[in-house]
Amino acid sequence: MLSEQTAEEIPRLIGEPEFLSSANTSAGSIAKALSDGAIFFVMLDGEKWYPSFFSDSSLEQRQLAAVTKLLDGLRAGSKWQFFVTGKGSLGGLTPVEALRLRKFQRVKDAARGFAER
Repeated sequence: MLSEQTAEEIPRLIGEPEFLSSANTSAGSIAKALSDGAIFFVMLDGEKWYPSFFSDSSLEQRQLAAVTKLLDGLRAGSKWQFFVTGKGSLGGLTPVEALRLRKFQRVKDAARGFAER
């Protein structure tokens, strides 16, 4: 399915300034979402990089937050890997692709399994 995605739909890591702009929210709201475990960032070269899917309006952000919370306790890099790697349990789709197709329950099941490893 990756070949059918537009450039905007392909998950990537974006810097904090771009994330704040694309998420159309405040730094305070981001801090709260981070403390709630609803979003995460990856540290690269001392800078915070956020997954672009957290500001993607084509995704149901509440569902994305619920899945992210199921990955609590994992390193940010592992969370990123979960969201962008195809899963057999999702028919080869990545969790992000599956969420776009409204397969929320299946993505939650995959997240539980991933977190238990």
